[in-house]
Amino acid sequence: MKRKNLTAVLLAIAMTAANLTTGTGLVTSANDGGVTFALGDTSGDQMVDAKDASEILAEYSRLSTNKEAYFSGSRAEAADVNKDGRIDSSDASDVLMYYSYVSTGGTADIASYLDTLKHTYGRGTTATSTAETTSADTTTTSAETSTVTSAPATTAPAVSTTETAPATTATAVSTTGTAPETTVSTASATETTTTTSATAPAAPDKVSEIQLSNTKCTVEVGEVALSANVTMLPPIAEDKREIWISSDESIATVDGQGWVTGKSEGSCTITVISANNPDVKANIELTVTNTKKVREISLDRNALTLEVGEGALSANVTMLPPTAEDKREIWISSDESIATVDGQGWVTGKSAGNCTITVVSANNPEVKATVEVTVTGGTTTASSTVTTLASSTTSADSATTAVSTATETATATASETTTQTATTTATATATTTATTTVTTIATTTESATTTVSTTLDASRVSAIELSVTSIELSVGEMGISYVTMLPKTAVNKDEIWSSSDPKVATVDIYGNITAVSEGSCVITVRSADNKNVTADVSVKVFPKDKVRRIDLSATELEIEVGELGISWVTMLPKSAKNKNEIWTCSDVNIATVDQNGWIRGRNAGECIVTVYSAENPEVKADIKVTVIAKAPLYSYIVEEETNSEHTAFCTLFPKKAKGSFTIEYVIMSTNGSVQTIKTSALSVPPLSSYTAYLKGETDDFEVSSYLINNNTGARARIGVYRFFDCGKGCESQIEDINYAFYLVDGLKD
Repeated sequence: MKRKNLTAVLLAIAMTAANLTTGTGLVTSANDGGVTFALGDTSGDQMVDAKDASEILAEYSRLSTNKEAYFSGSRAEAADVNKDGRIDSSDASDVLMYYSYVSTGGTADIASYLDTLKHTYGRGTTATSTAETTSADTTTTSAETSTVTSAPATTAPAVSTTETAPATTATAVSTTGTAPETTVSTASATETTTTTSATAPAAPDKVSEIQLSNTKCTVEVGEVALSANVTMLPPIAEDKREIWISSDESIATVDGQGWVTGKSEGSCTITVISANNPDVKANIELTVTNTKKVREISLDRNALTLEVGEGALSANVTMLPPTAEDKREIWISSDESIATVDGQGWVTGKSAGNCTITVVSANNPEVKATVEVTVTGGTTTASSTVTTLASSTTSADSATTAVSTATETATATASETTTQTATTTATATATTTATTTVTTIATTTESATTTVSTTLDASRVSAIELSVTSIELSVGEMGISYVTMLPKTAVNKDEIWSSSDPKVATVDIYGNITAVSEGSCVITVRSADNKNVTADVSVKVFPKDKVRRIDLSATELEIEVGELGISWVTMLPKSAKNKNEIWTCSDVNIATVDQNGWIRGRNAGECIVTVYSAENPEVKADIKVTVIAKAPLYSYIVEEETNSEHTAFCTLFPKKAKGSFTIEYVIMSTNGSVQTIKTSALSVPPLSSYTAYLKGETDDFEVSSYLINNNTGARARIGVYRFFDCGKGCESQIEDINYAFYLVDGLKD
């Protein structure tokens, strides 16, 4: 990290902790409920990032004002990053430095990273120091100080956050300009910390105002959008970093660049804060809507009359709004002894009477609509067996009669067997066509079982099948959903097509859909033979030059830890002007993705990498990434080839490495001498490794190795190694062979 950037980060920390008086901040043991927190990860989300730094600063604030500590047990130990026995801004600084390191591709854990800084650059913590002043009018005071070394041999001009003014009593934050370290100082409890008041003029390079392009924003559930464009004022302010916060993350979340993601319907406030001056902030009122949710059901009728055994469509259903995606229907009958209904709304009369048929949205069960159904009796074709009880018994052969000798009162139910009781008189008036077997036992009571079979007319259309039920088009494009009229035995299969909004899309008599303008509509096909039978196609029209779909070369990737993979992206239509991409990863602990879509495996596991259209964030595509563990790729001493004359040091090459390379070794002995040796051109493959023979002028020496692409001249560090015991022992301080090959464009699929 450059000195200037590190100073800005530490300055933001100091400003965040402004108005705090110094306390001990000592780490104490306490019961933490048995939860173990990893070093630096105070939030327990398995990531060390700015959120943890913020929590550490908040704990430091509590301890510094003698309030009860919130952290306890392993969480308190996790917050004490530098292990100096206290929780303070130095720990938060270490967390931010490590977060910056990881965000730029670093793979070491935080303990190893801090240990490397300590041993490589002599980084450490001092108990007290004297803050350096920037003006003769400023009085130097003793302060408790944490020092952080940003890089070896880096020199920067002195920087102080205290403005030069008469009678200033203390310097709250200062940086040393003559040594490679940055100092954050907090005045002791007996001294006064100088802060900028409302009456004192602000530093000219300090943020004093935030302007927003808008203060209100509306997004859809699941949509990703930029909340507002931010302008930090004055223009000469150097540190214009932003901190973003959501008042309710169950409604919407916001990332570090102000991109919000709708989570659920509702309203919340998105706040942007100046990292340079946390007192300066601005709010965006965010409303999250869900137009994909069903709000209303429209029916073409609310009453239906049919006869016993007859079937009919209860009503044509339209789920609203047209943008609703899940239009599944749930159908219910209030009395199935009168009428039943299937999953498509087809009603069958069972017995005379009235009932209510209800259609419910599966997407939003609170939304429903009803059809009042009346079932009447009618003439049926039946096969009946009638037994009559009488004081004497007579037998009759099976016969087909047009007029029965009994009067039957019965209710016939289609495709169902029912047992009914009827009254018999001497004179028959009911008309039936039946095959009847009668045994006379009595003259007054008749017990009858009637079976009625009803078959739909196979010559008429009863259902429509579509090849697709939703279509996305750009303005000017055409599409079609192919139709199948059922049953196949239907005689008249003519179609009637219509559009709910011809201004958005039109349809011709053959079902060809033409996109007219941006928006959504519903294209309906109806049977000309049976107009109760319909099917809908949801149509969404995009501008001609706007991205509406993302195609990927692969929707699943398997990569090894430390290796890279990519799925090539095609933004459609090809006429789209803005084809910029936004990449995100569901779990950066498993894999990371850069702005060009290159995915690097970090730890074994699975995650989802998503690419969004920057122009139209509603359009996205997902890649399932599986990261698998592999044998570590490292350099090592070849013991059988190492002797008093030299150390045989072998470096392994990645499997995907390809090209012509040179390795440069810089040998630094403890007596101060420096030697540089280079290999000849190495062709990879066939070479899978290289062994160099190294020797320093002293028993202990350090080697830095660099990879050079002979075709491009690109150069990257492979690692830094410390050799001891006359070169027989080796300690790797920093090494990432895969990343070095990646940086010089030496990895090929």
